Amino acid sequence: MDNPDTLLKPGMFVQVQLNLGTPKTVLSVPQKAVLGQKGVQYVFTVEDGKAKKVRVETGDIVGDRIEIVAGAEEGMIVLTDNLDKLKDGNLVQLGEES
Repeated sequence: MDNPDTLLKPGMFVQVQLNLGTPKTVLSVPQKAVLGQKGVQYVFTVEDGKAKKVRVETGDIVGDRIEIVAGAEEGMIVLTDNLDKLKDGNLVQLGEES
């Protein structure tokens, strides 16, 4: 940081606020919900009580969530547990939310 007039002295602090643009609302899911196979990413949703494998395109990762750019819609149920045992078309029983 340039300090030509030596206004900021050793041990002093400065508070800065950066305007990085307008916040953007995005669709995201927990990272653990997104699976990959042969370079293709997908999630499991529920349709008519059955698991449905849906291909998705992902974007940025923030914390433990990953942005879904295409393939899923807001309000869609996305499964996050027991995905290693799940296959397209399996019957799914949803538990109660807490």
